[in-house]
Amino acid sequence: MKDSEPVAARQLSKSDYNRYYVIGYFLVILVAVFQRGSLALVNREANDNHYEVMQLLSEGFRSLNMENCRECFHPKLYYVVCVTIFKTIGVSGANAQIVTAQLLNCVAGVMTLAVVWLGLREQRAGKLSLFLTFAWVALNPRFIGINGQASNDSFAILFATIAIFFTWRLLRYDRSTDFLFAQLALSCAILSKGTSWPAAIAIIIVLIARSIFRPSCRGRYAIYTMICLGVCAISVKYGDYDFKSYDTYANLGKGKPLGLFERTVVGRPGVISIADSYLTFRFIDLLKNPMNTRGQELKPMHRSSVWTQLYGRLHCVQFDYHPSSWRTQSEVVKNLNRVIFVIAIGWMVVAFLGVAKRLLVLAKGLRNRGTHYLASGDKYFHLLVVAGYTAFIVYFTYSYRDFAAMKTIYMFPGLLSFAVMLQEGVRLVLRALGRHENRIGVVAFISASLFLCVLYTLNVELLIEHLERSPLHI
Repeated sequence: MKDSEPVAARQLSKSDYNRYYVIGYFLVILVAVFQRGSLALVNREANDNHYEVMQLLSEGFRSLNMENCRECFHPKLYYVVCVTIFKTIGVSGANAQIVTAQLLNCVAGVMTLAVVWLGLREQRAGKLSLFLTFAWVALNPRFIGINGQASNDSFAILFATIAIFFTWRLLRYDRSTDFLFAQLALSCAILSKGTSWPAAIAIIIVLIARSIFRPSCRGRYAIYTMICLGVCAISVKYGDYDFKSYDTYANLGKGKPLGLFERTVVGRPGVISIADSYLTFRFIDLLKNPMNTRGQELKPMHRSSVWTQLYGRLHCVQFDYHPSSWRTQSEVVKNLNRVIFVIAIGWMVVAFLGVAKRLLVLAKGLRNRGTHYLASGDKYFHLLVVAGYTAFIVYFTYSYRDFAAMKTIYMFPGLLSFAVMLQEGVRLVLRALGRHENRIGVVAFISASLFLCVLYTLNVELLIEHLERSPLHI
């Protein structure tokens, strides 16, 4: 057994050990699929009105932009697939079509989980690290929440995840079939939503790096790079992006100053200064106010902190206080949110440990091999994707200063890479505890991790029960 596995695990027989994993995976997958399906059946709203795009396409409109509808600036793959399904199987009526579109996203979410599991297994970090990380991803409330909405996010997440997975395999095993699958998935991701672009840029960077710093395959990777650029350009052309309208209608921060300390409000207060919005983590305020507000007043203060908003939205499905049918003032939900926020801090620390370890590996590689290390893209590709999506959310919130821009789902197309960082951190913790024969520490860590998953499940279940009583559902 790998030395990354804890001493407690070693004391089990191999048959018992495997039986626990089979049961664990069965329960996690069962709950993950059931909650996604249940949410899709009872929900009728999304964060934004993507159903309007489907309606316009069904009526024969083409080359849509933001003058036609608010969400019409997006590329159209998801909407076209939905409309095709509606026509093929004869789905009519708004409710039936919304549920069908949401069930399609459930399928996309489950497929994403399969790819994430394969990607995590490729890291060979140990069975326990793999299981705990996969359980966190599969049961994450925000991921389940977006899979239960009729929006283009789930498609972007699925195809970007596939593109990241096969690009890493290309860098690791140097097989042309992996490049082909990565490019097909990347094209579909770009045709689904603009949040796939950080993944696309990371892919282009590692292809260029290998073409420059590995002479033995320079020509082939130069061709790969050109093909990838072509795929991106063609996907943008046929994706029906509406960049002009987006810059006109949705760039709230355009030309507006952002000071280091001086506060400037643009739209509903979100990003108000560099210090307030990018250099804070308002954890105490988050515990006092475990739910967002939607009005013009900057209250609670954590609405001005990007990292606090991302943290809250990542771990609790009703924290957003949006869409309107999801809103609740239930003290049970608020208290559950508080408990989740406290316990999830440990997992965030573990994820940062994983990032720190990958950064140290990168620094060591550059020190020992210089720029030639950049040819070994499989060693730092996931780290590059994480850095890209972090930079993206900073840039996006700087451009669109309203707090509504602080969405974790914009970073979810990089989900596999974030999960790899978390898995690396879990491996480090388990290895450290195993070396010191700290059985109590191992049991405590596993118990806290599984308890967080139970709380996640309860968090989503409360939303499902809330929506079952909603007038929109009834």
